Amino acid sequence: MKEDVMTTLTTRLVSFLRVMCLVGMLFPFNAFTAKYCTEIFAFPGDYGEMSFDLVTNDSTGRATLRVVSGLAKRWTFSGDWLRPRGL
Repeated sequence: MKEDVMTTLTTRLVSFLRVMCLVGMLFPFNAFTAKYCTEIFAFPGDYGEMSFDLVTNDSTGRATLRVVSGLAKRWTFSGDWLRPRGL
């Protein structure tokens, strides 16, 4: 009786591990996804981890900030600033 239970549990564990390996081969775990998800949960915020692209134009005093990755991807912010005269 005790051996039958151990055999059944071992067989089910092996079957489960085979299925998990198959799923892992079909849907590979992406390192970027792991980093992104852990960063969001480790440092919670409204929009999670983001990367930015900043473009400035010193002659007109304007800047454009684009969010290139994260939950706010494709958001764009632009504005101008006061420049000292004579520069």
